[in-house]
Amino acid sequence: MMDRTVVPEESFSIVRGSPKYCDVAGASGKNNRHFFCPTCGSSLYTRLDLMQGKIAIKAGGLDNGLASLGGKIGVEFYCKDRVAYLPAIHDATQEPKFE
Repeated sequence: MMDRTVVPEESFSIVRGSPKYCDVAGASGKNNRHFFCPTCGSSLYTRLDLMQGKIAIKAGGLDNGLASLGGKIGVEFYCKDRVAYLPAIHDATQEPKFE
């Protein structure tokens, strides 16, 4: 499972280093540019052609305990593929796929 938080692109910046990236076609057919650490390969963030002006940040990479997102998850995508042992997040919008 990949927990991401979506933020306006202008509110996001890289503090140090230069991530590498790879381009992948998403389910929509549009490009997803995935950025990752060149040293360890950890996923950092994604720029999606489908969401112009937004950055999808891998929440586990946030500093100062911000990765918990304050316990607020607003939406879950690809719920049609959820495994039976993972329940839906309470009060989160459930989207069968990402459009």
